[in-house]
Amino acid sequence: DYVKQHVEDLAMQAKLPYDDRFLNYFGYQFLRGNKMEIALDLFKMNVSLFHKVVNTYDSLAEAYLKSGDKMNALKYYKLALELSPNDDQLKEKILDLEK
Repeated sequence: DYVKQHVEDLAMQAKLPYDDRFLNYFGYQFLRGNKMEIALDLFKMNVSLFHKVVNTYDSLAEAYLKSGDKMNALKYYKLALELSPNDDQLKEKILDLEK
């Protein structure tokens, strides 16, 4: 809750731009450290803050996939594809998950 309420201030303190990459960076740090719950929470927050940015959905889908939740991974890859309908990589990921 604190992060969500103060994300812009945290970005300023870290001397980083406040955009979709800020929370994504930290989400991937937790994902690499196998802290799935924290990573998923950060990626979900990022989707809610930057809901028109394809990268936020793609990252959340990737985290779900790594956590073994293929249904949610597929859901968020499809949402990403809605924002970027010509993205062949997203189409490939969706096809792989639908098999």
